Amino acid sequence: MFLCCVIYSAAALLITWPLITQISTYALGAGYGDQFENIRLSWWTHYALQHGFSPFYQTLLGYPDGFFSATQWTEPLTYWPAALLSFVVTPVAAYNLCVLISLVLSGLAAFYLCWSIAKREPMDFGAAQFGGALL
Repeated sequence: MFLCCVIYSAAALLITWPLITQISTYALGAGYGDQFENIRLSWWTHYALQHGFSPFYQTLLGYPDGFFSATQWTEPLTYWPAALLSFVVTPVAAYNLCVLISLVLSGLAAFYLCWSIAKREPMDFGAAQFGGALL
């Protein structure tokens, strides 16, 4: 299990290589992607939790009244983990860490899937590690 975490972490760092050197200054993704909106949502959630506001009521958008964002309820895993990590690191670093962690967790999920399928074979653990690394 620990070996799988190390292998998948190394693979995630290799795939996203320059990211680890610029973790708090560069947002992972294309220049026209949704990473800026996700970082803003995680920043707002962090700010709202610190100041006692509702994270779903956007007071800084839709001036002067703001608005209630009902669509935020539909995608909590996009910004809540990064918002909680923002208490420790910057919002950009929190977003990047969430992406890296999700890559590692996806590899572990694929490992457990392959392991549950290949348990009948003699080399089940190695095959499951390879299957998780393919993801």
